[in-house]
Amino acid sequence: EEARRASEDRFHFLVKNASDVIAVIDAAGILKYVSPAEEATSGFRADEMIGKSIRDIIHPDDLDLTLQAFQAAMAQPEKIHRHECRHVHKTRGWIPVEIVGQSFLAEPAVKGVIASVRDVSLRRKAEEEMAQQLDELRRGHDAMLDHKDRIAKLKQEVNDYARRLGEPPPYSDADTPAC
Repeated sequence: EEARRASEDRFHFLVKNASDVIAVIDAAGILKYVSPAEEATSGFRADEMIGKSIRDIIHPDDLDLTLQAFQAAMAQPEKIHRHECRHVHKTRGWIPVEIVGQSFLAEPAVKGVIASVRDVSLRRKAEEEMAQQLDELRRGHDAMLDHKDRIAKLKQEVNDYARRLGEPPPYSDADTPAC
């Protein structure tokens, strides 16, 4: 009995202090359990989320795909499912989240899908910044190539003028593109 109690205490401590939200969602899509991390993630206390439907917390534009992912999780309990969508936030509107879930509907102690929900706002912001930097690098690269081509064409024109004047071309053929 003491070992079981210690194991339960350890489990509750881990769930209470996890940075990801842990939720149990029943077959109807209703939140039956939400860990305390919900408040840090969405601004809502865990008790404010219990009894809400998936439909209440997922952005309308993401709802169909999220419900499909939920149905897939219930249909394939042996598989872990991942999905990204937007989750309601108490003061910021919507936040991007990654949901990792697995069905335990047949497990009497759970009777639902266990989902781990992680705010991916910082990751998304970093991805957007990297995409912008990559765009800038590509534009710079294209400008440099364009500049290099213009210089090569100018050298070719100077060589052509020199030949017309009967002078040796000042630039070697290696410096000018083949026509």
